[in-house]
Amino acid sequence: MRFSKTFRGFCASLYDIGVPIVLVLSFVCYCSGQSQAYGGDPLQGSFDGFFTVSEASVFLKESSYKLAPFAQPPVTIGKSRNGVDLQALCIGQCSVCAPVSLFTAMHHGREPMSMMTLAYTIDWIANRYAERDIETMSLLETRQMWFVLIVNPDGYNRNIETKSSQDRLQRKNTEKGCLLNPEKSGVDLNRNYDYCFSDQSTDDCTECGSNSDPCAPTYRGPHPFSEPETIAIRNFVLTHNVTAALNYHSYGEQILWPYSCAHHSRQLEWSKNIEAVHFVGRKLAKLNKYSPGNVKDSLRYNAAGDASDWMYGEHGIISLTPETGPSDEAAVAQDIEAESMYGFYPPAGEIAELANVNIEANIKLEG
Repeated sequence: MRFSKTFRGFCASLYDIGVPIVLVLSFVCYCSGQSQAYGGDPLQGSFDGFFTVSEASVFLKESSYKLAPFAQPPVTIGKSRNGVDLQALCIGQCSVCAPVSLFTAMHHGREPMSMMTLAYTIDWIANRYAERDIETMSLLETRQMWFVLIVNPDGYNRNIETKSSQDRLQRKNTEKGCLLNPEKSGVDLNRNYDYCFSDQSTDDCTECGSNSDPCAPTYRGPHPFSEPETIAIRNFVLTHNVTAALNYHSYGEQILWPYSCAHHSRQLEWSKNIEAVHFVGRKLAKLNKYSPGNVKDSLRYNAAGDASDWMYGEHGIISLTPETGPSDEAAVAQDIEAESMYGFYPPAGEIAELANVNIEANIKLEG
C-alpha cells in the first residue's frame, strides 16, 4: 500500500525541521516491501518513442535541475569516434567520496530499450524527490549513482538515420575498418574491454566470443580499449570508487553475471567471491522477474572482452549485465507475425512497462 499524501507530507515536514532521516524512516517503516511502481507520465522520445541522442542529453540536464542539490549537471566523460559527447549524470551524494553504483546502457547501437530503462529510473527518482518521499530522500542521502545512458551514440545515430526499420541493425560503433563492405565497419564495444579480450585458451575453438574480422558483428577491435567509448568507461571506473555496476543491454529479460568468455566461465572456482555476484544477481532477478545466470549457460554463446567481466575480473566490482525486455519468446513471436524488429525496438506504448520492471532493482543495487 501507499501512504496518503497527507501522511507523506507529514513525514517530509519532519525531515524539513531537521529530524534525522534514519529516525523518520524508523517511524514510518517506509521500506516495508511496497512496490516501486512508476507514477509519472510516460517519457516521450521522437524516435518511435525512444530518445534520440540529443533528447537524452536534454533529459539528463533537466533531471539534474529537478534533483538539485542531490544531482550535478551532466558531465562529459569522453567522446565517441564521431566526436559526440559521452555524458554521465550523478545522483545522490555527488560531492563526497561515497561508494558508486554505475549504470550504463547502449554499448550496442540497436538497443535503445536499455537507455529508456535507465531514463525511467532517473525520472522515478526525480518524481519521488519532488514529493519529498522519505525512502527517496534516504536513497539520495546515502548513495552515489552514476548513469551513462548512451555509450555508443554513433551506432545509435546510424540506426536513427536509417529509414527502413528492418535495417536498423547497427550494433557496433562506426570505426572504419571493413574495406570490402564499409557498411559492416565498426567495433563491438562490448568485446573491446581488456579481459579475456582474445579468448583463445580453449581446445575446442579458436576465437570464442569475439572476432578478429573487422567486418564481423562481434569484431573486438585491434587491441583492448582501442575505442574512445570504452576508454571513457575505463577512465571513469579508474577514477571513481565504483563498487557495483549494471551494464544494460537488450533484449531477453535476463540478468547475466561474469564470466562471459569460455575460459573463465568453465573455471569459476578460481574466483573466491563469485558467489557474492551470484547472490546480488539472484536478488535483483527476484525484483525484475528476469532469469539469472551465466552468459554461456543462458545464451549459449561467449562474449570475450565484456564490460562486466572486466569490471569484476580486474577491479572486483559487483557487475551484472541485465538484458531488458521483451522476452526472447515474445520477440520471436512478434517478428514472425509482423516481420518487425520488435525485440530491439518494441512499440512506443510498451516502452514504459518494459522499463519500469527494473526500477526497484536499480535503486536497490549495492556493492
